[in-house]
Amino acid sequence: MIGFVSTRTPVKGKFVKEVREALVRCLSGNFNEDEKKNIAKDQALRQRYHIIWG
Repeated sequence: MIGFVSTRTPVKGKFVKEVREALVRCLSGNFNEDEKKNIAKDQALRQRYHIIWG
């Protein structure tokens, strides 16, 4: 980032690949079966509860 100096090492390996693939699927709308299940579960919970942010 502009104006920041960081000594952190970038994350590498399998985890980064999984996160990138999930992000691409999210942005394109092509979810896998686990993600579809999580979305359905989230929608069911949202219908069951009414949340007010204060």
